[in-house]
Amino acid sequence: MKIACLGWGSLIWHPDGLKVDGVWRENGPQLPIEFTRQSDNDRITLIVDPVAKPITVLWSLMSMNILEDAIASLQERERTGKRGIHHVVANDKTDDVVKSTVLAWLNTVNLDAAIWTGLSYNRRINDGVRLSLDYVIQHLKSTSGETRVIAEEYIRKTPKQIKTEYRRAIEQELGWTALSS
Repeated sequence: MKIACLGWGSLIWHPDGLKVDGVWRENGPQLPIEFTRQSDNDRITLIVDPVAKPITVLWSLMSMNILEDAIASLQERERTGKRGIHHVVANDKTDDVVKSTVLAWLNTVNLDAAIWTGLSYNRRINDGVRLSLDYVIQHLKSTSGETRVIAEEYIRKTPKQIKTEYRRAIEQELGWTALSS
């Protein structure tokens, strides 16, 4: 089974043991991605956000061919439970918009399955509510020290092709432009 791991954020520059072939291809499916999760370490991170405008994400081929092993590898890297990892297999049937999009893409690249991180708005930090652009900007402006360093690193190391509404505003307000090509 050929399995793609979809990525748009830190998986790209910091795979941290994720078992992929190491090549991040820029022709992934178009998914609704935005900087609308405040992580426990106060970074603002990217998630699949149903309100966001779809953008083309990246993907890498998993170095294993058993779906359960691929899911376990991504689960370990993301330090999340099984519910935090989403997947589809090429012959699945679904009404879920994101999964349907990934299924259609799988057929165009001749792959058997795809996995991705499926975290949502952070329930512990903002009660599971989508962060507003104003909140994100003010939060990032208020960070300092090591917190600010890791918050800026996440934004700037995100691949350039991940051009979201929030990213454009962050670049304009804070000057945190992309470092990657």
